[in-house]
Amino acid sequence: ESMPHFDAAAHTTADVVRQAIIPQSRGQEHSSGALAVALMSGRETVPQHMVTHSWSNRFSHLVAAVVAHALGAPSFEQVLPRLGDELGVLESELFWKGKLDEAYWICAFSVDQHASICDVVFPGEADPVTKAAHPACPCGAPKYRGSTSPRRSDGQSIFCEMNKFDDMMRLLKKMQTGAHGTDFSHLIAVDAGFEAFGRAWCVAEIVESYRSQIPQRMKIHSQ
Repeated sequence: ESMPHFDAAAHTTADVVRQAIIPQSRGQEHSSGALAVALMSGRETVPQHMVTHSWSNRFSHLVAAVVAHALGAPSFEQVLPRLGDELGVLESELFWKGKLDEAYWICAFSVDQHASICDVVFPGEADPVTKAAHPACPCGAPKYRGSTSPRRSDGQSIFCEMNKFDDMMRLLKKMQTGAHGTDFSHLIAVDAGFEAFGRAWCVAEIVESYRSQIPQRMKIHSQ
């Protein structure tokens, strides 16, 4: 509804965040402004998987990578065309494999964008289809960025959600290990241009999961 002009071949995750995730999560009744909280109706949900990805990647490729991982496919190229007319069939396959209710932690949905970036749009950020500049969010919610006070002893903001991915990965592994053995895993959704490996945050997450001995799985566009 927020993006009736959505083009799977053109729109990136960043485009979807600006035009769908931020508007749909604005003003919700829950304690966090993250869209994942609204989608789960505020119910606490512990994910089985964390996803590392680049926001410059096509959003459809991100979704296809997650579905390919759930189905056990080696790459996501074959899943992409099925996200349209065969979406219902894919849902059935996921259901019968017992994967439809597995939770994936994806920053775009799970981080409260209204406490971080929603009000800042950099020059040149525009919709690739309409060519219109992305809108800045008018919510007026307090923003907590990397150095916002109060800060920890290392200078990092306590309330910022974007500087704690390493802590979160260790916590999720601990929570899942206690509840489900070694179920927690790290999915690396690699874009066709391999830009994820040039993103500092993506590399940092990969290093942290390796250090924490979290099982890693990589999904690429094609073999």
